[in-house]
Amino acid sequence: MPAIRFTRFAAAQRDCREAATELEVWQAIYEKDVAMMEKSDIIIANLTPFANPIAVRGLGIQVRLPFFVLRGQEAEDFFFREQLVIRPRFGSHFVVAQNSSNMFWRRKMLFPPIGAFYYAATVAAILLTTLFYGMNSGLRDEVNQAISPREVPERLTHGYSQKQFQEFQKVAATSAVKSTTALELYRGRILFLDIGFCVFCGVASFLLWGLVEKAALSVHALSLFSNHGAAASVYIWVVPKLCSVGAVFSILYGFIDAAEDVTLIYLLGEQTPTTSQVQFASFLTVAKIVTIICSVFGAALFKILGLIF
Repeated sequence: MPAIRFTRFAAAQRDCREAATELEVWQAIYEKDVAMMEKSDIIIANLTPFANPIAVRGLGIQVRLPFFVLRGQEAEDFFFREQLVIRPRFGSHFVVAQNSSNMFWRRKMLFPPIGAFYYAATVAAILLTTLFYGMNSGLRDEVNQAISPREVPERLTHGYSQKQFQEFQKVAATSAVKSTTALELYRGRILFLDIGFCVFCGVASFLLWGLVEKAALSVHALSLFSNHGAAASVYIWVVPKLCSVGAVFSILYGFIDAAEDVTLIYLLGEQTPTTSQVQFASFLTVAKIVTIICSVFGAALFKILGLIF
C-alpha cells in the first residue's frame, strides 16, 4: 500500500510568500495550492463557518477542484448556513459535506448527466413531439368531422362504456374519409402516430424536469437562502423530490398512453370486444389523463401544440 503524505495548505502558503518574486503573492499561493490539489487523492476540509454565516467560498473551491480533476468533470459549489453541496455538472452523483461532522454521503441522481448531449436530447424530444402532433392534427380533424358529434375513445376523459365504444366503432366504420373509412384512418394511422407523440412527449417532459432541478439548485437560486439556513434546508429537500415526482409521472404518461394506443388498435380490429377489455382500455385512458396532468410539462406541451395546430 503506498504511503500517504499529508500537506497543510498554511505551511505551503508561507513557503510561497518567501519564494514569490515576480508574481504577486496571492497568485503564487493560488498556483501552488492548485498544483498540490491536483496531486491529491483525498482532501480533508473543515467546512465549519468561522468568519461568516456560510462556508468560506475559497475553501469550497479548494474542495471542488480535486473533484473536477479526479473525475474529469465540472462541478458547481453551493453554499448554505449548514452545508456545502458539491454537484458534478456531468456526473451521476452529488456530494453533501456536512459541517458538523465533515461526513460525505452520495445519492444517485434520477436524471442523466446534464451537458451538451442532454440539452440536444431535450430539444430533439420537443421537436419530435411537435412533428408527430403536427402529422396527426389534420388526420384527427378529418376523423372528428366524420364521426361528429361523437368523439374518439381516447379523448373521453372520464372513460367510456362498452356501449359507447361499440357505437364509435360502428359509426367510424361506416363514415367515409377520402378513400377509406374513419375507423381505418383512426386505427391504421392516427393511433400509430400517437404512439410516437406520447413517447417523445414523455421523454421531453422528463428531461425538462431535469433542467428545472438544475436551475432551481443553481448557485444563483441558492444564494437567495444564504442568510436563511432553515429555509435553505427545506428548499434543497423539497425541490429534488418535486422534480423527481414530475419526472416519474412524465415517464408513466409515455408508457400508459402508448399502452392505450396499442390496446385500442387491437380492440378496434375485433368485432365484439369483451366488457373487461373495454374497461381496461377505458382505465388506460383515464390514467393517461391523470399522468399527463401530473407531469406538468407534458400537459403544457399538449396544450401549446393544440393552440399552434
